[in-house]
Amino acid sequence: MMRSGLRSAVALLLLGAVLAGCRWDTDGPGARLPVAQVGSLVHRWAESDSAEAPGVRAVRRHHLEPQLITDEQQWSRFVRGLPASLRTTEARQDLDRVDLRHSVVVVAAYGKCTEVSHLEDRGDARLAFVVTSDPKTNCAWSPTQLEIWQVGLDELGVDDGGSVRLTG
Repeated sequence: MMRSGLRSAVALLLLGAVLAGCRWDTDGPGARLPVAQVGSLVHRWAESDSAEAPGVRAVRRHHLEPQLITDEQQWSRFVRGLPASLRTTEARQDLDRVDLRHSVVVVAAYGKCTEVSHLEDRGDARLAFVVTSDPKTNCAWSPTQLEIWQVGLDELGVDDGGSVRLTG
């Protein structure tokens, strides 16, 4: 009898260890499914950098919500529309590496103090841009952070970027 209880306890501990690395999707109807962080940061600009500040503010005015870019035409229009102060050599090199034949891009801006951002795969080709913060920190100023993220279609299990959706 003692052995059965020990096995159950070990099984519960192992299950807890496996689930500890997962977040749970509670959006919408249906079962709660684990979500995974996906994508990689292509480039970021910060309002706290005096050279980048005017450009970051200008882009933020037009991109208050995260934006999903799924084709070359949208991407070219976005890159051409960047203020000159953001089109540095380093930024251009990073942005030139984006390949929308095999990925999608998310453009997002948020106030950054202690916040950290990432993309989550919510299943069914749904992405979410997530910003987490330290609730114990109260910042006097949270300068805007403008980020470009790229997610491979293979990470989402789809063949076509047009099937990907950005959810809240």
